[in-house]
Amino acid sequence: MGVLSRVGRREWLLLLGSVLLTLTVAELVLRVGEPSATYDLMYRPSDDPVLGVELAQGADFEFDGLDVLIPPTRIRTGAQGHRGPDVAIPKPPGRRRVVCIGDSMTFGWGVEHKDTFCARLAPSLGPEWDAVNLGVPGYNTVQEVRMLELRGLVYEPDLVVMLFNGSDLEPPIDHGDAGGTWAWLVDHSAILRRVHRAFRGSEEDHTDAGRTAEPDFAPAVAAVAQLGKLGREHGFDSILLSFSDFGGRQALKEAAQTAGLVTGEAGPDFAGRDAELIIPGDGHPNARGHEVILARLLALVATLD
Repeated sequence: MGVLSRVGRREWLLLLGSVLLTLTVAELVLRVGEPSATYDLMYRPSDDPVLGVELAQGADFEFDGLDVLIPPTRIRTGAQGHRGPDVAIPKPPGRRRVVCIGDSMTFGWGVEHKDTFCARLAPSLGPEWDAVNLGVPGYNTVQEVRMLELRGLVYEPDLVVMLFNGSDLEPPIDHGDAGGTWAWLVDHSAILRRVHRAFRGSEEDHTDAGRTAEPDFAPAVAAVAQLGKLGREHGFDSILLSFSDFGGRQALKEAAQTAGLVTGEAGPDFAGRDAELIIPGDGHPNARGHEVILARLLALVATLD
């Protein structure tokens, strides 16, 4: 009996060793071409249910994409929890502020901070301007305006820029365990990142199956109306720039104009220029693409009273 027991234990140990070796090899192989996840590094849970998550404060890490491996960029946030340097609160006399809101495109996905349209906007407007980038990857229009309302007004903006794209009409992304144990594990294991993406993809497919072809514009329309209201109450101008043409989103454009926002489209500037302006395989604008967005924004700023 003792001999059989020892043999059984030996077989179990061999099996366990084989499994561990296989997992180790798989982990090393996947790390070669797998983007490093940033759930634990990039996000923290928000105390506001609309936002769900916010950018982590004091982050400093290398970002190389989420689903597609892209050239690595440095992500840094300060104590104020936005990408880029903190700015003085209250606003010093003589200073002017532009606050940029949006999702990953405003955030500068795959682009160094200095190359984002938001960081370039301040020096382009003049030496008295500061820029605050409140873009958060995964946010929709409702969350973007809520972010401005809760976190952005303290910067006393003179100008607010919202960059819109089609995904901003989608319901909020479920970030799940942001800041928790699972997020930490996903950040530290390529295998678990693959599992996490597969599970998230199956959830999105299930959700897509129940959607109608036409997105619900009502929440976004209400959000841009709220942006206009905030501008009137707090004395700032607002620009809504669509990354593509508005197309079937005319209701959103009309609502923005009714609310007093200046609207524009960057779609024509990008037409047929993906190889020049878009990160390959990813869909986000590269540094040159951000230059194009900046030029379009400056043209819209020139129309303000």
